[in-house]
Amino acid sequence: MMKLECLISTCGSRLADVPALLLAPDPSMGYLVSHQVRSDQRDELPPAQLLREDVRYAATSTTGIAANRNHCLDRACAELSWLLDDDVRLLPEAPALICRFFEQHPETDVACFRIETPQGEPYRAYPVSACRLATIEDVRQVSSIEIVFRTQRVIGRGIRFDERFGLGRPWPCSEEFLFLVACLRAGLRIDYYPLTTVVHPKESTTRRRSQAEPAMLEKSGAVNAVLYGCPGAYLRNLLSVFKAGDLRREVQLSAWEFLRCKNRGTRQALRGTPPAPGAEPAFESHPTSDGTVAGE
Repeated sequence: MMKLECLISTCGSRLADVPALLLAPDPSMGYLVSHQVRSDQRDELPPAQLLREDVRYAATSTTGIAANRNHCLDRACAELSWLLDDDVRLLPEAPALICRFFEQHPETDVACFRIETPQGEPYRAYPVSACRLATIEDVRQVSSIEIVFRTQRVIGRGIRFDERFGLGRPWPCSEEFLFLVACLRAGLRIDYYPLTTVVHPKESTTRRRSQAEPAMLEKSGAVNAVLYGCPGAYLRNLLSVFKAGDLRREVQLSAWEFLRCKNRGTRQALRGTPPAPGAEPAFESHPTSDGTVAGE
């Protein structure tokens, strides 16, 4: 029987929300709770509700969702790993269905499933039927809590989350997108399967942000740098000036300022120097869409 482990990222007082998402004990299911706390709080005990045989608790003084995900990757030990946050609701039947999918599809390294809103609606527009996700565009809109992977096939290739991206960093999203791109470039097979596994509200921190914000434009330029290098990223940025014409006019942003923000993100990413810390609020563990800006 395959073993599935939920890699739950949380921080600070949000740890108190984690017990609510745990399902009844199941020998094929476990939980790893990665808890970001201040260094002087690392010796504090987790809530009594987490003191279960199927729950492993690991504190870390890192910051940012990507670093929290990497903390999970460092400690993941089950055959399958499921990326989760502290504010989701797991469907009771999902773990068994996920394990069955991987048993029936040994060729799949990474699987992407579906999120449902509390109103019973799809979280986003999903493909109607199962399909392979083989290109950058195929994985652009995937949220982290949709992702389950064969642990050793990912960790064995040294794949990590880029800690310059995601909530808790000035480039506030796209960490899961770049993670999946890294999987593709490492030769891993990613498949989508229309199985609903988790419930989460439609709105999330990143979805509420304007794509014309300087931080989001810089993030877009930084993503282009990771994907296309130089000069490809700068060419993509220039193309996006024309593709995002309606957006620029809506927020009264000049083409020059739009391009300047995107190029600044590209330049910082290529130099390996992330933007100055402190520009983003403390990490909140919500799933994020990519927050794509036209032309990215």
